[in-house]
Amino acid sequence: MPGTRQTNTFAEGLNSLLPAVSMLKTTPDADLNFIMELETMIVTKIREPQDQLAQFQAQQAGMGGMPPMDMQMAGPPPGPPGIPPGVGGLRQMPPQVSADELGRLLG
Repeated sequence: MPGTRQTNTFAEGLNSLLPAVSMLKTTPDADLNFIMELETMIVTKIREPQDQLAQFQAQQAGMGGMPPMDMQMAGPPPGPPGIPPGVGGLRQMPPQVSADELGRLLG
């Protein structure tokens, strides 16, 4: 079909799941622990190729090889210092919002 884009890769399929998982967080009967674990698993799987590449480059640099120029200029990974890199943007503990406040926010 013209104008219709299909999901071609596993990572694209997982990326398409993330908005639905985020919407589940707003349901009144949401199991936030389960949703956060699911979201973390999805994001971790999506990031797997980048993490493997970074690990390979770190091993190469440790063996005396120079890292690529873009890695030399990149600086430290984004995020607050002291927090190990991992799944960025995800809170480990769900926010404590009362049901009344959530209902007021959602209208």
